[in-house]
Amino acid sequence: KTVTVDECERDFSKERWKDTETIGHIVKLLSDIFSLIRKITEDANGKDNKWVAPTSFERVTTKYWFREENIPEVLLKSAAELPILVYGKSGLLTKNLKNPSESKVEFWKSMASPISSVYFDSENLDLYRRRLKRAEGAQLVRVRWYGKKPKKDSVVFLELKTHHECWIENKSVKKRVNVLQYRMSGLIDTSDG
Repeated sequence: KTVTVDECERDFSKERWKDTETIGHIVKLLSDIFSLIRKITEDANGKDNKWVAPTSFERVTTKYWFREENIPEVLLKSAAELPILVYGKSGLLTKNLKNPSESKVEFWKSMASPISSVYFDSENLDLYRRRLKRAEGAQLVRVRWYGKKPKKDSVVFLELKTHHECWIENKSVKKRVNVLQYRMSGLIDTSDG
C-alpha cells in the first residue's frame, strides 16, 4: 500500500467523494501508471507477455457484490493491485495524459463494456435446473458477445460450460469457439418457432 491509498481510505471513511468524474480519472491514471510500471519490469526481465485468449480453460472466479455508489472506491482500491481492463480496448485508458479529464462526459461509458448472452435449453429448462443444483456434469450452452449488438461479420462465441464437483478429479471448464454472427442461424433449428 502507498501513502496515497492510505490517505484516500481515510478520506472515504470520513465522507465519500461526490465528484465521481474526478475520481474516475484518478482511477484511470493510477491503473495506467501501475500498468506502465509492470510493463517496464517485464521488459527489464526480458518477458513478452502478450496475452492470447484460450479456447478452453479452467474457470476460477470470485464474485463480489457492492453498491453502485461504491464503484469509485472499489476501482480506486483495485487500481494499485491489478490493471483495470475494459473488453475490446488495449493500451492506456487515459488518452490525453496532459488533460485526463478531457472526455468527462463519456468517462463511465468508456469504462463499461456490455456482455450479452443467449442461453439454450430444453422446453423444461433441464440444463438450468441442473446448474442451479450444481449437479455433477451440469452444463450450459450459450452464445456470448461483447459490446454492441454484433453485425453479420462480427465474431460471437459459442460456449459450453461444464460443472464438476470438487471431489471429482476433473475441474469445471469452459470451452468456446468463434462463430461469425451470420452463421448462427445455420446452427439453430428454429423450425418449431
